[in-house]
Amino acid sequence: MNKTKIEWTDYVWNPVRGCLHNCPYCYGKRIDRRFGDGSFTPTFHPERLQEPLKVKKPSRIFVGSMADLFGNWGWKMGPGSITRDYIMYCIFETMEQCPHHTFIFLTKNPKGMQSFDFPDNCWCGTSVENQEKADERIPELLRVKCKTLFVSYEPALGPIDLTDITLPGEYQPRHIMLPSLNGYKINALIDDDDHLYQSNRHLSWLIIGAQTGPGAIKPHHAWISGAINQAGNANIPVFVKDNVNWFSKIQEWPEGVKSCE
Repeated sequence: MNKTKIEWTDYVWNPVRGCLHNCPYCYGKRIDRRFGDGSFTPTFHPERLQEPLKVKKPSRIFVGSMADLFGNWGWKMGPGSITRDYIMYCIFETMEQCPHHTFIFLTKNPKGMQSFDFPDNCWCGTSVENQEKADERIPELLRVKCKTLFVSYEPALGPIDLTDITLPGEYQPRHIMLPSLNGYKINALIDDDDHLYQSNRHLSWLIIGAQTGPGAIKPHHAWISGAINQAGNANIPVFVKDNVNWFSKIQEWPEGVKSCE
């Protein structure tokens, strides 16, 4: 487990490493090509499970910065394989021993989070890079059993309108409004039994970041200002990363959270 330059966390903890999303802008895969075998095979490292116990100061810990723990694939362990459920059981055991830490999970497949009941010292988020991915992933994030839910709009590769999320697939053409995500009103339900958009399911935080690395696409000013204004109108705190080069420093935290100074 290492200290990190990621502004919204203190440490990165990688009991898992690897991903098969094959995103062209992936910084993890670039690192793996440089220091690993370049395959970025999803792999479980049980020898790293106890690392958070060594940190006594309450800290924010990003779990799996070099992986997507909730991707739809199997995991390698030594010469064999292991299930995600077993990996999560091991991670939960560690988290139970560290109630003073905050553990942050981030995925492109929030549906994979839905079978777990996260304790209060966890934050769960999904990455969205444009409107299509926001429509696909945010409704699934809102079904995750976690007190603190957030969206990471990074890398910002296109505009997003968080006030008009189109539910994917079987849910279309239903829409949800950002105020409903923050618990102000219920705008849509999937059916009479599934209370997806009740006020206890809402966003607590929005992170905004730019693409980095070779050939990085610089986000348009209107994309960033639009997301900031939408979140602000719904009283959702916003954290704009330094790589956006925004003209003013905006680094807000979920309610009741202090900064990483």
